Amino acid sequence: MKSNNESPKQTSVLTAEEVKERISLLEKRNQEIDLEIELLQSQGFKVEELQWHIDKLHEYNEIKDAAQCIIRSTCLVRWRDNQGSTRKIRFEYG
Repeated sequence: MKSNNESPKQTSVLTAEEVKERISLLEKRNQEIDLEIELLQSQGFKVEELQWHIDKLHEYNEIKDAAQCIIRSTCLVRWRDNQGSTRKIRFEYG
């Protein structure tokens, strides 16, 4: 027995012209990206350094998330004790 909640699978059939257009757009975007890479390399950036920067961004985000949790906890305690709002606490801690 088939559930009434299931939606039928929809398939999109593209014409040959639409496929050619999409391929053309993808090739153009690929060329743009290649130019951006060349520009960055000419400015001294190296592909090998990319992972280091990604790791540092992840580390930053984890630290920021932890700080947000601490601020939320502080807000809850102060709100419970009627000592301040989130805006006031964020101002106090910068």
